[in-house]
Amino acid sequence: MSYTEEDARIDAYYEELERLFHQGLKSQAKEAVKSYLGRYGDAVDQRVLASIAEAKVLLKHGHFGPSLCAAAIAVELMIRFMLVRPLVQGAFLSDEWAAILTDRIVTGGTAKDRELVPAVLRQWGLDVTKVRSSTSKMLVWESTVSQLFPSRNKYVHRYDPLPENTAVIGVECAEAFRHEIVGAVAKQLGFSLDITGKWCKIDHPREVHVRGIIVSPWSEEFEAADPFK
Repeated sequence: MSYTEEDARIDAYYEELERLFHQGLKSQAKEAVKSYLGRYGDAVDQRVLASIAEAKVLLKHGHFGPSLCAAAIAVELMIRFMLVRPLVQGAFLSDEWAAILTDRIVTGGTAKDRELVPAVLRQWGLDVTKVRSSTSKMLVWESTVSQLFPSRNKYVHRYDPLPENTAVIGVECAEAFRHEIVGAVAKQLGFSLDITGKWCKIDHPREVHVRGIIVSPWSEEFEAADPFK
């Protein structure tokens, strides 16, 4: 039995259906992530900024160990509540699976979170291993996993002496992580943090053309909540 033009048309039709199906799933996953960050992003970011501010004050006054600990807290908050939890959860469209996954992430160790970051972000188009700080141009992820966390652990568990330079790197890691990594994810998802300063409000300030229809500037708002309560 030969392969006819009609067979080819049918195959092409089903291939297109499959493509649209996967595209739709990706779009739904993106909306799930966007919804999570729109709802909880401000509460998490408030704690991140407070931790970074405390790290800077401690650094200024020569308390290098506590400064590094505060910087590490900021990074761990971002990894768990602004990257791993929303991005992985967004891949599971079932509420039941999302609840199971959320429970496992919340009760798991932060070291496991760090192992997931490169793979998770790669699925969303960001190679975290290549992101550099806008100030010193250091590789942010490499400095975070090879210097910030190991030095913090040695200080906390063995009270190893901590040089000022290590604390400086810690603060830079935390700030760069927020701006260069979390910020990149926010832009990809369509957040307008540079305009609104908030995760719970997204401004679309320009007219856009959608299938020949002009859509005027508009805003999206989410009901802000605190994931820690």
